Amino acid sequence: MRSKRPLWVLLGALALIGDLFADTQVRFERLSIDDGLSQSVVYTVEQDHLGYMWFGTQDGLNKYDGSSFRVYQHRPFDRQSLADNLVTFVAEDTSNRLWVITSGILNRFVRESEQFVRYVPQNPSQYAPIGAALVFEDRDGRIWVGTQSNGLFLYITKTDQFAHFQIVDGPDFSEFAVTGMVQDDQGYLWVSSSDKGLLRIDVNGGQADTFNEKNSGLTGKGVSNPGGHRSNLVIDSRGQLWVGTLRGLHRFDPKENDFILYQRAPSLPEEYTLEVVNWIQPDSRGNLWISYEDLGLTLYEPDLGFTHYQKNGEAVDGLPSNRVTSLTEDTNGTIWVGTDGAGMACYDWDRRSFTHHRHSPQNAKSLSNNHITAMYVDRTETMWIGTNGGGLNTYNHSRQKFRHYQLSELLPEISDHLVWAIQEDAYGQLWVGTRADGVVVMDVQTATVVRQFRKGTGPLDLKSNEIRVLHQDDRGNMWLGTVGAGLFRYHPMEQGFVSVCPPQSEHGIDSNVITSLHQQADQLWVGTRNGLFVLDMSTDRAKPVGLGLDGAARPSISSIVNDHNGRLWVGSAEGLFMLDGDQSRRFEHHINDPTSISHNHVLTVLETRNQVLWIGTFGGGLNRMDGETFTYLTEEHGLPSNAIYGIMEDEKGHLWLSTNHGLSRFDPVLQVFRNYDTSDGLQSNEFNLGAVYGSRTGEFYFGGINGFNAFFPSHIRDLQRLPPVAITELAVQGGDTRTEFGNKQKIVLGHQENAFVIQYAALDYTSPHKNLYAYMLDGFDPTWNFVGNQKSASYTNLDGGTYTFRVKATNSDGIWNEQETEILVVIKPPFWRTHGFYALCVILVVLMVVLGFIIQRRRLQKQKEDALNALDLLRKTEELEYARKVQLSMLPSKHLSLPNLEIWGTMKTATEVGGDYYDFFHLDDHRIAIAIGDATGHGMAAGVVVGMVKMATTVWSLDPKETLCATFSKLNKALKRSITERGMGMGLTLAVVDLRNGSMELASSGMPYPYHFKHNAQCLDTLVHKGPPLGFFESIAIEPRYFHLEDQDRLIFVSDGLTERFNHQNEIWGSNRLEKEIRRLCQTATTPNDLCGQLLARCDSYANGRKHDDDMTVLVIQYKRVIQDTPKYQKDQSGFQLTSEPVLD
Repeated sequence: MRSKRPLWVLLGALALIGDLFADTQVRFERLSIDDGLSQSVVYTVEQDHLGYMWFGTQDGLNKYDGSSFRVYQHRPFDRQSLADNLVTFVAEDTSNRLWVITSGILNRFVRESEQFVRYVPQNPSQYAPIGAALVFEDRDGRIWVGTQSNGLFLYITKTDQFAHFQIVDGPDFSEFAVTGMVQDDQGYLWVSSSDKGLLRIDVNGGQADTFNEKNSGLTGKGVSNPGGHRSNLVIDSRGQLWVGTLRGLHRFDPKENDFILYQRAPSLPEEYTLEVVNWIQPDSRGNLWISYEDLGLTLYEPDLGFTHYQKNGEAVDGLPSNRVTSLTEDTNGTIWVGTDGAGMACYDWDRRSFTHHRHSPQNAKSLSNNHITAMYVDRTETMWIGTNGGGLNTYNHSRQKFRHYQLSELLPEISDHLVWAIQEDAYGQLWVGTRADGVVVMDVQTATVVRQFRKGTGPLDLKSNEIRVLHQDDRGNMWLGTVGAGLFRYHPMEQGFVSVCPPQSEHGIDSNVITSLHQQADQLWVGTRNGLFVLDMSTDRAKPVGLGLDGAARPSISSIVNDHNGRLWVGSAEGLFMLDGDQSRRFEHHINDPTSISHNHVLTVLETRNQVLWIGTFGGGLNRMDGETFTYLTEEHGLPSNAIYGIMEDEKGHLWLSTNHGLSRFDPVLQVFRNYDTSDGLQSNEFNLGAVYGSRTGEFYFGGINGFNAFFPSHIRDLQRLPPVAITELAVQGGDTRTEFGNKQKIVLGHQENAFVIQYAALDYTSPHKNLYAYMLDGFDPTWNFVGNQKSASYTNLDGGTYTFRVKATNSDGIWNEQETEILVVIKPPFWRTHGFYALCVILVVLMVVLGFIIQRRRLQKQKEDALNALDLLRKTEELEYARKVQLSMLPSKHLSLPNLEIWGTMKTATEVGGDYYDFFHLDDHRIAIAIGDATGHGMAAGVVVGMVKMATTVWSLDPKETLCATFSKLNKALKRSITERGMGMGLTLAVVDLRNGSMELASSGMPYPYHFKHNAQCLDTLVHKGPPLGFFESIAIEPRYFHLEDQDRLIFVSDGLTERFNHQNEIWGSNRLEKEIRRLCQTATTPNDLCGQLLARCDSYANGRKHDDDMTVLVIQYKRVIQDTPKYQKDQSGFQLTSEPVLD
């Protein structure tokens, strides 16, 4: 018996059809925080002049380019960031300034720097629109800002500041809440407030008229603020001003200069006495839509009057909620209504009813959230829907190229979405074969299910729910091929299914899996998984058909068609077969023959009206047969997939191909594929074998894994709107990222910034993922780079120079916008590759040649001068050496060593000729004189002075009758008269020792004090003598010293070169260190020779390698008491018998 289903179940299902079917046809795309949106509550939407989309959320401002978001948020301590993250208003004026309101603070976005200007008072005398609520631009481009309690402000462009608007000769309106603004045809600015009625302002003169419930027909204390871009103050298409107050709708009558109250809409129930108007929205037909607080929506048509819509229980065609939050009109004139909690509704002008669109957890293409906060239609005809908690939704009617039917939404009892077969019956009803739910018969025009046939146990029931193929013959019978139960026939008059030629029958079909059916006259060709059969429809007898294969092989059959010559073409898993009467021929793939069919697994075959045979394969793409050869087209040629499940030809000769990756339209003349995917409304990108059908009306049907699609090929048109392309980012490798270009035509980079990535995007939001791109860098790329949907271009190691980066894109239907976007990229060359550097090099080369010539000439001149100088230096060196020898000759040739007296002298000169001098003389048999001196100055001049003193002391020693004082006085006068150079003189000490008793007379002038070491007392005395060097003054006073030398006493004479010796730290050795060292050495050194050597060594050690600047001389006398007669000395030329050589460093 037939499968019976309660009538009320079908009726209940049909009652939901209109609402459910509408939801299946409107497919929303979602954008959430997972896609980069900063927050899920979206308050406001705006598109700027460049094409970017801007969204205000609870947590920042978002800019969207179709592929990615850029988020702007408040940053603490950064005055150029957003003032706050709660963004309630975004709008761009005609001067391309973007205004943003955040928590009552007005911000202006500066594109060049991607920063914000905040308008807050900087001092008590400065005005700023604190508590900003809305921004309005009048026809003259003036910017007005209404605040929540501080009245109205006017933007002053020159100063980038605001002026507080004051009424001239009128009431004080400096503090009031602005709720709306509009400008009428006469140029008056109308401003509504929540507590002071209306203002009509003459913006040029500053005068204003007020309208309130006391002086006009305006009822209600004020006008509410609907927020965002909605308004209670509008001008309709006839130039009439409408105002919604807390007590109803009003229209301004210019003749009466007053307002007329429309107290209630005609259909508003009597129990509603307070009509709070939330907002008013005009449409393109000249109508007004009025939203009432919790009272639904009213349509005002000037010719027809008011029609009020409210939620009516669970009615599927009424207003879904009385809390209407927003309303917009798309480019087709369709009115879309957003509600708070009930989703959206689309108004049908013909039926005067609403179609609902709500969030469905089972449908990813439904609304993301039912709380609608904002609606906006951009220039690409995309509608943006902001929600409270669900982020953004987008809808574009041009995306919905294909109607989508999902059987489970048409009939909730259906558990599986997969469609295997589609066939139209004689009544125009569509039979849909499913994988698990039998056959569904539906009326496509009304999107209603007429009936469903499922597997049953009765004799006229189907024996399988897996319907693989459907075919209606010319007698009105519907043939059903199943999986597992074989072939069935259904006749409307019989109201039941008959199993035809089951495998167990005498003339049966030897397979329970029927894969294809094709009628030819009275024969029904039946393809199965076990070969091909032919059925005589008059006798219901079938027989197998051999295909000429070796042995008993019977391949799985997928497609059967006949051509214009009556030949039968059979597609199978073993190749393509042609049957012509008793003859058969097989066409198979040969890997070495490019003219053979591209794959042996043939899925579908079609002969077009121009008698061309097209073959779809499973893995080999599309084949065209010409004679006995094949040409093929694959993914490399633009086909979306190499698996082709179905082929149909439209009226223009285009082929429609269902594949594993969407639907494709192929133009055989131009050899061009146009591919469609789920974003165009397809049930899925995956279709099923054999699920194709073309109706008598020309409508095409393709089934897949998620229902089926229906469309008229002539209605599928490519979008002609071409998108602008924006350069969104330039990121320098290892450097800065620049993200806001605006209208910038040029960017300059340093020579170290020659590796970068440029991001770009087509600002078309229809189906952004289907936009294709091409770019090239003039000066580097020889041709265009076609990169599919890649949105970036990368360049490295570019030479310095000027480049032009060009990029272009297609719209979502693959049509190129040949108007390119360009930006000049200037890479500064390194300074060594600039023209200036080259010029500098040339100048330097010339200068080097000239300089080389000059240098060579000077070198030759210098060589000549050096030769002369060398001769002169040699002469001077010889002279100095000779002077040195003369100086050495003036010193004692040997030191003095006597039984009771030993004298040792040592001198280190600072130059070749020194200024220090020492000597000792034999005055008579009992006395010896010792001389030590230091000429002021150095070198030759000092040597001359030393020579003069040497001569004078020698003369004195020959006849020492005068006292030491007289000798010093004469020598001083002689030097003073002989030396005219100021500062030249001679410090001198003379001492006379009596060898008999050790008595000594000593005179000194201008020399360091000598030291007397007393051996017995082990003490060191300083013999102080004061006086200037000889030769400084005309006369000097000398005071001789007399003292007595004991046994082993020592006298130590030094020049000032020791005390004035410096080390590398510029620290002087000094008299204290000298005295300390002499005391120590007198106690440790055994001989005068040791004392001299060690004293000079200690001085050198202190200097630590620093050369001495002055001559250093040490002379030591050691006295020894000997009890004997005074010795007689053998004299040499100097008067003494000396025992050793003097020391001279």
